[in-house]
Amino acid sequence: KRLIRLSIWFIAAIILAACASEDTTEKNEQKLPKPQHVVASFIGRLPGPVRAAKSRTTATHTFHGPAKVSWTAGDRIWVKATDGTFYQSAAAQFSSTSPINYARANFTLTSGNYGFNPEVRYTNGSSADEVVIAAQQIQSTGNNFDHLGVSGDCGAAISVGGGGDYEFTLQHKVSYLCLLPRAQSGELSNCKVTKIDIIADNDIAGTYSFTNGTLSVVPTGNASKSIRLTTGTGFTITNVTSMNDNAAYVVIAPGTHELIIKYWLKTPDNLEGTVTKHIPSQLYDAG
Repeated sequence: KRLIRLSIWFIAAIILAACASEDTTEKNEQKLPKPQHVVASFIGRLPGPVRAAKSRTTATHTFHGPAKVSWTAGDRIWVKATDGTFYQSAAAQFSSTSPINYARANFTLTSGNYGFNPEVRYTNGSSADEVVIAAQQIQSTGNNFDHLGVSGDCGAAISVGGGGDYEFTLQHKVSYLCLLPRAQSGELSNCKVTKIDIIADNDIAGTYSFTNGTLSVVPTGNASKSIRLTTGTGFTITNVTSMNDNAAYVVIAPGTHELIIKYWLKTPDNLEGTVTKHIPSQLYDAG
């Protein structure tokens, strides 16, 4: 009888302990914050010059040297929330310290829940799933790649963090050309390059789908096998390689392309002509 009575008390103790534990769990769950829309902060950064561009929107580089890529004030990112929806951030913000470090930008979102390590996209446009590589690109002065973003630059990353604070570094998904025209002939050394045509054996511009951080192989619309870079008043060419005077930059779709590059020249007395360069088929890697 004594053994049976002790067993009953033991069972009762287990049941009471379990009930107490469940009650505590319920109270703790009531104390936990419910999922809600919060302000999320995403830091996009570039840890110094790199040969393959890691972060976005304008770029500088030296001849045969690394690229230095920076954010600009108009940049925005897309971030994938836990419900699968991509939300767009506010415009990039920078530290007020002088000089301003444009390799690091802060983006805030006030809609969506992001959990841990959400996907980040930059698409230079109004959709997280679409990228437009421009068939008409404009460069104002020599060695100026401020048109990187508007010409079609894009990138993706998996951010690191949670609880509303995240960091990421973009991996770029398009390709870039740097053209350095020069004139070995004295007659041409005072000419200006007014525009440059890039003509390929397949599509290098248009509207591309952007899924899982990758561009579609072929455009989904507005496909173009050519890109024209307009150079404003023109870049003066000389008989030496001069980055500051005439480095010209073009965004193109990655892939294996055979290119014809046509330089449009204008003399001081407004005579016009073209010089054409053929580039055999080769791979242009993303980034």
